Amino acid sequence: MGIISGAANVYFAYKFLRILTQKWEDMDAFKYGIIDKNGNVLKKARDLKTPEEKESYTVFNRLVFNIKRLLEKIPGGGSTIGSYAAALYLLKENANVTDDELIEVLEQMDLPEEFLLPVMTESFMVNEDNMLSPGSYNLTSDVASSISGEIIGKKGHTVVVNEQSKPINYVFGVPIYEGIHKLSNQRIYITVEDIRR
Repeated sequence: MGIISGAANVYFAYKFLRILTQKWEDMDAFKYGIIDKNGNVLKKARDLKTPEEKESYTVFNRLVFNIKRLLEKIPGGGSTIGSYAAALYLLKENANVTDDELIEVLEQMDLPEEFLLPVMTESFMVNEDNMLSPGSYNLTSDVASSISGEIIGKKGHTVVVNEQSKPINYVFGVPIYEGIHKLSNQRIYITVEDIRR
């Protein structure tokens, strides 16, 4: 696989995950009144006038919107894949790319700066070495299994960290940890943004 096609694959996989993990209300298509808060179409593509409207409702966007709507019909599918950082970690693992390669693709996408900067975490849960304290945590968002990618951890569910846990990896400086989802006893990827005491 050439560098160009590899970068294109990462770009589209990233873009797919980014749209899929966004709330409907956070999408530009919602802001322009093209879709409603449930992703239902309010304006047809042929009725869009401004470049901003057309850019927010491309063929690619419509494809991802359709998949997102289908997933929401499946029990448990109405939640997001989990945190954005955990979704990027799944992409990173499955595409065998480094943070530097992801950053290079994301920079070419001309994203806002906050997507490229590390998220600085100041939390009592993590020490100065980025070690996550052991204990039980409640999920603040829905999180996927680290094995299947299926949403198993729902907001409010308990995640257990049995011992002080070092990050299994980083995505743009955000530490990714593994915890045990108490109800299913499965491992899940979490960030400190996904949990609270």
